[in-house]
Amino acid sequence: MMQRSSGAQACGDHESWGGRLFKKRFAISVKKGAVSEIKLRCKKKYVFFKYEPDIEYTVNPNVGDCYIQVLGDAGTQFDLTMR
Repeated sequence: MMQRSSGAQACGDHESWGGRLFKKRFAISVKKGAVSEIKLRCKKKYVFFKYEPDIEYTVNPNVGDCYIQVLGDAGTQFDLTMR
């Protein structure tokens, strides 16, 4: 199971974690384990991409509200920072 949302998150016994994306810019910093992919399910668009460390992602405001799903190894812990 993964955790974190503007703070620490974890995947726990699962291989993904999800939640609402409150801001249009975000970064993920892995503390333990591995993140492999990020999926964004937005009102007007659905995208997924390979996770890359040390990148701040920006979501186009035209796609509407989004939910984020972070995929990785079970037990992964990470920080999700939204701005």
